[in-house]
Amino acid sequence: MSLEIKGIEELQAKLEALGKVGDKVEGTAVKKGAKVVLDHFKKNAPKDSGNSRNALKVTSTKRFKNGGLWSQVGIDGSNWDKTKGLYFQHYGYLNHATGKRVNKNVGWMSEEFAKVEKYASETIINEVQKELNKIL
Repeated sequence: MSLEIKGIEELQAKLEALGKVGDKVEGTAVKKGAKVVLDHFKKNAPKDSGNSRNALKVTSTKRFKNGGLWSQVGIDGSNWDKTKGLYFQHYGYLNHATGKRVNKNVGWMSEEFAKVEKYASETIINEVQKELNKIL
């Protein structure tokens, strides 16, 4: 899942002017936004996948050469064993016992992300503004 925030260019310009301090502020803000998404995923993950929802996490945060910052939330190789049930819920799977395809919760991550995206974006913007107000 990716999160794109529109109208943050002015804030990003101020952060770039601040240099390393701006990078820290931006990193903190993105991590808080990712935490919002993570909490929402944990709360709303399909319940028929056992305790796997508790193993969901912010799996990585990466800064690109162009200055953009990106966080991945959910499932990757580091938590695969504990969360693979949720992965198969999201994409559907073939029940080998019955031979039928199970599509009950297909797309659950995309649906939940769409519900929380606006709030996560607002969290990021508010955090950047709060930190900028402290600095400036």
